[in-house]
Amino acid sequence: QEAIRFFESKLPSTSEIHKVLEQVTVIAQKQGLQPKTIRTLARKDNSGYVEQPLTMKLVGNFNAFYSFLLEMEKLPRIMKLRELKLQKDAGEEGEVGAEFIVSIFFQNKTV
Repeated sequence: QEAIRFFESKLPSTSEIHKVLEQVTVIAQKQGLQPKTIRTLARKDNSGYVEQPLTMKLVGNFNAFYSFLLEMEKLPRIMKLRELKLQKDAGEEGEVGAEFIVSIFFQNKTV
């Protein structure tokens, strides 16, 4: 029961999705990255939790992107980053475009 309570504390309610999305965007901008697109994908309802995947495209310095990932890891939420594609910018040294899916997990209150 204690372990379940711990993980549930890491799962915000679905009404907080805009707060989590705002945190991710602020982290990207703080690191000097330019968010190009953020789109929601189909929500996945599971027993006990909901997964909301988002596709994101960011552009900026590779070191800034690495710092962005480190900051994301520190967030007090359960998230998963997958399908990461990095593409080197032909114009400037050290510049990359990153496209990935970040899944944010929420409590499923219908259980």
